[in-house]
Amino acid sequence: MSKKEQLENLAAFIGLRAAHEILIKMTNKQESIAHLDQEADTYSDLSIELSQGNWNNENIQRIKELAKRKCKKKLGKYEDIGEEKYDEVEKVIENIMIDLELR
Repeated sequence: MSKKEQLENLAAFIGLRAAHEILIKMTNKQESIAHLDQEADTYSDLSIELSQGNWNNENIQRIKELAKRKCKKKLGKYEDIGEEKYDEVEKVIENIMIDLELR
């Protein structure tokens, strides 16, 4: 896998993990929480694996931007949750990246 592909996949997994974490907080459907939590864990595992690499500041900014786009796109599919679902996107992605030691 090229570095560009690794960066794009990492950003996608971070964005999807963030979306699932936000959905867990905001969903009214208790039956969905276990499934969302399991998927968030899967994306977390994949992110940890892909985050190992030599990332410069430009790469990290690109990962953040792509992750935000992916997260917002995923959240957009949940029309039953209001626009407040977008309020935490940047904060959640930032926390995930700190956890992955991508600063």
